[in-house]
Amino acid sequence: MRKQIQRPSHEQYVQFVEAEFGFLETEYGFNKKWDAEDQFRVVYSNGPMSVRVWGWGWGASGHMSLNLGDEELPYSQYVTSFDRKLTATTGKKQLDDLQERAFRLRNECQEILRGDLSSLVPFRPFPNAEELWSRRDFATLIERLRHTDQPLSPMWQNRYEYALKNVQGRASEPSSR
Repeated sequence: MRKQIQRPSHEQYVQFVEAEFGFLETEYGFNKKWDAEDQFRVVYSNGPMSVRVWGWGWGASGHMSLNLGDEELPYSQYVTSFDRKLTATTGKKQLDDLQERAFRLRNECQEILRGDLSSLVPFRPFPNAEELWSRRDFATLIERLRHTDQPLSPMWQNRYEYALKNVQGRASEPSSR
């Protein structure tokens, strides 16, 4: 038997989000804008940086992304794992998800919210690194990673080694004409 989801009302959702993420406005000067088409989406922005918050699945989950322009920053890799609950439960899964994200954002990302992205380097070795990885542009990825001064996270070190093997493997393969 499927467990019944405790859904917040739209009013509860809005009040909760504004209470949990309001620090972005008061402490960091972000501006809040609710989506005109999706009443469970809001974006807090401060110039090129934005925090996007949304509810999903009719109360089943809550999500958040930290973005610099169109690039999603690796927030979930940087903060304490979401496998570990850091806040008390609200009794509503969607609100619990958002509360966990807001707590980590507020307590673990102060320098990032001020615009200092240097702590993200192991998880974001250069701007749009994830995009190059997704496109499998291994030659460019290798070149950019070679010029990164900071140590790479284990994930990026593995990606670098994978890219090297794939570029070397392609170079040794006979061309098929």
